[in-house]
Amino acid sequence: MTAKKNDKSEAHYHKAKKLYKSGKINDALAELHLALRIKKNLIPAHVLLSEILSANGDYVNAEKELTACLAITEQQRKPQKILVSESEKYSIQEITEKLDELRKQINNNEV
Repeated sequence: MTAKKNDKSEAHYHKAKKLYKSGKINDALAELHLALRIKKNLIPAHVLLSEILSANGDYVNAEKELTACLAITEQQRKPQKILVSESEKYSIQEITEKLDELRKQINNNEV
């Protein structure tokens, strides 16, 4: 993948973050879908999408996004230049913890 594609996908991700923080959920979701269409393995975009879906009660799809993160992280792949900050890079452990928290939330809502 070229650096130009990475730049575009990550630009959409950063725009989605700003939109979400300002309460523009639908616009944020649209930007995240664009980011992931360009670069399917952009983990921070999957995590943010999961957070938005979870906040809106769509726990099933939120769980799918975090599960996708685990699949991406566990794959053997070449290191790529990522333009997100270090604090936005997630380890397998961090993603697993988020997934566990989400599953607890799902279980609490089923009761």
